Amino acid sequence: MHMKPGRKMSALLLGLLVLQLGACASSPGANHNQSRVMDQADQHIVVGVTRREQVRSLMGPPSETSLDDAGHEVWIYQDVVKVPLLVSLIPIVGDVADVVEMTHDNRELIVQFDAADVVQKVKVRKVN
Repeated sequence: MHMKPGRKMSALLLGLLVLQLGACASSPGANHNQSRVMDQADQHIVVGVTRREQVRSLMGPPSETSLDDAGHEVWIYQDVVKVPLLVSLIPIVGDVADVVEMTHDNRELIVQFDAADVVQKVKVRKVN
């Protein structure tokens, strides 16, 4: 089977698009379940009840970890869409991808644990 030069270019661009769009879906570690949990955080992660292992099972590994002033561990999960530069440069597709990036509510889920590994605070906040 022999392809016309125009079709070869289209197939190549489509292949590159698929690879690039896969890279722009979300931040590292983010998944569909994380977005769903963030939408209903108070139903999935209950202060005083939910344990560290349950959060990890539900959300996976955090994007960031730190300690607060009292020495309690804080986990941060990010739900952020970033469009790679190469996708932005593709006519029409880049425009659509840029709109997705601009309209997505980037946010973080912040979970603070007490000394007994139980959720002490949980908060979802928008980020730029």
